[in-house]
Amino acid sequence: MRRTAYHAIQAGSFGYTCGAHGLWDPTQDSKDETFSDWDKPTVRWKSLERPGAAQMTHLRKCYESLEWWKLMPRTNGVVLAAARNSHEVVAAGGVTPGGRTIPGGRTIGRAGLQTCRRFASRRRVSYNRPSRDAMTTRATIILGSVLALAPGQLALGAAPDTDGVRVILSSQDGTRRLSEEKPLALGPVRPTELPVIDVDLARTRQSMLGLGASLEHATCENLSRLPEALRTEVIEKLVCPTKGIGMNLLRLSIGTSDFVGEPYYTYDDLPEGETDPELVRFSIERDRAYVLPAITLARKANPELLFFASPWSPPAWMKTSGKLGTGRVKPEFYPAFAMYLLKFIQAYDAEGVPIHALTVQNEPQHQDARYPTTIWTAEEQRDFIRDQLGPLFERHRIKTLIWCWDHNWNKVEFPRTILSDPQAARYVDGTAFHLYEGEVEAQSALQREFPDKHIYFTEGSVFRTAGALRLIDILRHGSRSYNAWVVLLDEHRKPNRGPHAASPTCIELLDDGSVRYNFDYFMQGQFMKYVRRGAVRVESSSPPMRGFGHVAFLDPDGRVVLVAANAGRAPKSFAVNAGDRMFEAEMPAESVATYLWTPKR
Repeated sequence: MRRTAYHAIQAGSFGYTCGAHGLWDPTQDSKDETFSDWDKPTVRWKSLERPGAAQMTHLRKCYESLEWWKLMPRTNGVVLAAARNSHEVVAAGGVTPGGRTIPGGRTIGRAGLQTCRRFASRRRVSYNRPSRDAMTTRATIILGSVLALAPGQLALGAAPDTDGVRVILSSQDGTRRLSEEKPLALGPVRPTELPVIDVDLARTRQSMLGLGASLEHATCENLSRLPEALRTEVIEKLVCPTKGIGMNLLRLSIGTSDFVGEPYYTYDDLPEGETDPELVRFSIERDRAYVLPAITLARKANPELLFFASPWSPPAWMKTSGKLGTGRVKPEFYPAFAMYLLKFIQAYDAEGVPIHALTVQNEPQHQDARYPTTIWTAEEQRDFIRDQLGPLFERHRIKTLIWCWDHNWNKVEFPRTILSDPQAARYVDGTAFHLYEGEVEAQSALQREFPDKHIYFTEGSVFRTAGALRLIDILRHGSRSYNAWVVLLDEHRKPNRGPHAASPTCIELLDDGSVRYNFDYFMQGQFMKYVRRGAVRVESSSPPMRGFGHVAFLDPDGRVVLVAANAGRAPKSFAVNAGDRMFEAEMPAESVATYLWTPKR
């Protein structure tokens, strides 16, 4: 019994030396005793003596009532001990296994001790079983509960909420990658000298459709090059809510974009001079090589995935240029192009891939002869939606939504022209934006002008912690979605037939056949894994803090999700108020954190 209880208390300490009642004094150099019969790596203990039977009986009673207890936050290694029958808890001090000295003397107070007693009373486990597993279970259950209490909060004498605040953190230096940090105590609002983020749960904004990236040809081709097991693993790490970061909205290209290894194609390519207005030669056969297999695997990993799609160009025979690069759609082929988009939706649906939404044209105000591009004026797209695409979808009872524009923030007059026409606007669910020109405020300005139409962000990768700030702004300015562009290139930034140079993608295929997960994968995961579909953004405000931003949501289960980014080179401390609850936090330099808690009802 003596050795078993001794082991149990050590197991509960999670690798820190401990001090209490003089039984162990980690500040003294004395006999080293090593216990190596545990599943975890060997822990070396410095002890004054092996406790005798009477001491163990006394210690067991104190431990049973939690009048002796300890708290070891990962950030500072503080060891706390309480004298028997005392109404205050004092830090005994000690030395962590890494050799760092912890000063003693911190008083917590009666309220903190009573809180810990309440935790203990709810988690009774028999002390009569001498097995290692039973004792380890007891230590883990009780001390695991106490770990939810932060010493800085208990020192105030107020009992925190039992659930506390979950903290997930990713740092640009790579030391933390969606790491679960020590929970923070959630207590009553109190004065603080820290800058305060006020989260107003009553002021709700847009609901979230989804967050993700793209399964364009370059990503799908690189996935096809991976061994089957690794390919499955990578897809799961992208879209699976439990095994990965839970992307739930992906963009597809209708035909090829500029990021592709093989020659560009559409679904009805013909020899020069031929036309096919009835689309009898329409076929998605070329997508079967590696695009549809990747989409199928993604749907298997996350059945809740939604897809939207965009064409870079109609078939060349529909265009004024007769080429995939440059040119406009000839008005006489508007009906054929509308049918082309309808056939794509029907063909993909037959493959088990329903298309949630589509845009009429990727970047309709850009043209480049080196890759598929097509010019549309606002009036042309308005007329096409109003007179052709919308009515065609209506006749065929197509549920796929239509998003207009799909280009940069700098030309809001384009979607304004479409949405100002009542007949065209009735077919349009919202406006899609990219980030390459203009300012993000264009999103919220357009939403104020047309409050019944949604805002979506459909293309634009962001990088590092500065990119996290940009993503926060995109969401704070009304977007129901965010989609990065291109997930997986190789370390040479290939395949890419187009003229635009690429940055490293969030996942890279290396020359040795392995893959590397870059910081941006984890940065995106701070949003995508925790901001669920159906979450509603709520207002959050704070004093201006350079290089710092935040965005808050209330998810469908009533949980608050706050994502904050610190792009500065120094740690950032702040407090968060939500209703009558608050907590204090500190973020490392160049990091992104997600805070999760349930508000008091």
